[in-house]
Amino acid sequence: MIVGFFAAFISIFIGGTFGVLAGFYGGRIENFLMRFTDLMLVIPDLPLIVIFVALTKPSLWNIILVIGLLGWTTTARIVRSQTLAVKSRKFVLRARAIGAGNWHIILHHILPLVMPI
Repeated sequence: MIVGFFAAFISIFIGGTFGVLAGFYGGRIENFLMRFTDLMLVIPDLPLIVIFVALTKPSLWNIILVIGLLGWTTTARIVRSQTLAVKSRKFVLRARAIGAGNWHIILHHILPLVMPI
């Protein structure tokens, strides 16, 4: 139970961060983050797990780390698509029009709608 909880937390944190940043900023940042995500999707998980286990001593935290670091790609894609949908809504455009900064928009307007996913 501990493995699943912490691995899911790591996966959601990394995937959510990549997805929100890629969806909100777009351009080169989105291109770089999504190509890195594609690269991680293409590399098979099993060889990476075997290499990681061979290089480190076996422990519960290493298992959590491996599962968390290899499971974030799908989360990043889903969060990115939702961020793109929320970013174009009128309340975000109005917040930008009154001078709200990027981090304010991300934290107060985008994340509350994307987090339930």
